[in-house]
Amino acid sequence: MLNIGMIGPGKVADRFLAPALKQVSGARLWSVVGRDLGKAAEFARRHGAAAPAPTHTDLAEALWDPELHAVIIATPNHLHAPQAIAAAKAGKHLLVEKPLATSVEEGRAMVEAARASGVTLGVGYHLRYHAGHRLLAEQIRAGALGELLHARVQWTYRAAGVDLAGKRLILEPDAVRHTWQRHGPGETRPDQRPLTALDFELLPHVWRDPESVEPGEQAGDLVFSKDLLGRMVFATWQTGGRSVTLRTLYVKKKPAP
Repeated sequence: MLNIGMIGPGKVADRFLAPALKQVSGARLWSVVGRDLGKAAEFARRHGAAAPAPTHTDLAEALWDPELHAVIIATPNHLHAPQAIAAAKAGKHLLVEKPLATSVEEGRAMVEAARASGVTLGVGYHLRYHAGHRLLAEQIRAGALGELLHARVQWTYRAAGVDLAGKRLILEPDAVRHTWQRHGPGETRPDQRPLTALDFELLPHVWRDPESVEPGEQAGDLVFSKDLLGRMVFATWQTGGRSVTLRTLYVKKKPAP
């Protein structure tokens, strides 16, 4: 039985990762590491952590457990690298939530730490395994769609706070912006990204890697009803004479006159 520790018992771990782990034969939730011992204990109870003493606020203490074989890291992005490197040095296999790190240098250090310890390092790019995306990749590689010259990704996301005709739209990010050191370039909250890690990862997986990337923003506001304004943020990359455009629409309330 593979014993797995959850580092960061937040929303993603609670709603997606821990329930998914219960469906994996031969693996189980073993322990939980969180800043708040009470919340970690409730998470461990709710998801059936199997260790005799399953909750920790000290990562080093959790990693010392010889019965812990692997960890899932679902903490804020700026913590991924130090926590993953510590876990790798402790001989634990790793699954890290996307994005892997907040810089290329951090990502390389994580890979090197895993190699040096002989452990497996994976990233939670779950959309690679979506049936539609797998079929798309197969069709592209088989040439069924002909020669592709341009691809466009439109990312939409349901978020609470703005309602237009019964549909939830992404909020204007400026009011809740965090720093690059905490979340990475262009990111606002863990659930709000002008251009998402999923977009940038998925398109190269089904088609090809970029050679250059150029960011931009559509000039002016897009006007909606009910006093809402929209803004389109985009990035375009070039690769082998082809191009890819990623677009994200943000919506905010129109300021009072």
